[in-house]
Amino acid sequence: QDARDNMKDLTIVKWGFSVKHEGEIIGGIDGHIRMNWMYIRNLIVDPNYRGHGVAQQLMSMAETHAKEVGVLGMHLKTYAFQAPDFYKKCGFENAGTIEDLPEGYALHFMKKNLQPS
Repeated sequence: QDARDNMKDLTIVKWGFSVKHEGEIIGGIDGHIRMNWMYIRNLIVDPNYRGHGVAQQLMSMAETHAKEVGVLGMHLKTYAFQAPDFYKKCGFENAGTIEDLPEGYALHFMKKNLQPS
């Protein structure tokens, strides 16, 4: 069997969610689904609302959507100076790291399986 057979559907389906407070958007998350995996491209929370559970709420919204559409899992990339510890708290694990990207830091590729192994 050719490995390309496992890449049957290369269609990209974009998705996104936001959280509002008093009518104003205070956070958002977006990405796409491709080859039966959900990619989280952006997770942004207004600095005035960080530490108030907004990011966790957005991640929960994304995971609920991922489970509803039946993907195998979720993945993302984050720099060491961003939020790898937050994603670990959300159940993600490190799938790989590139050191010194940018120099002196690391780029982490993280995943969370949603299907039983």
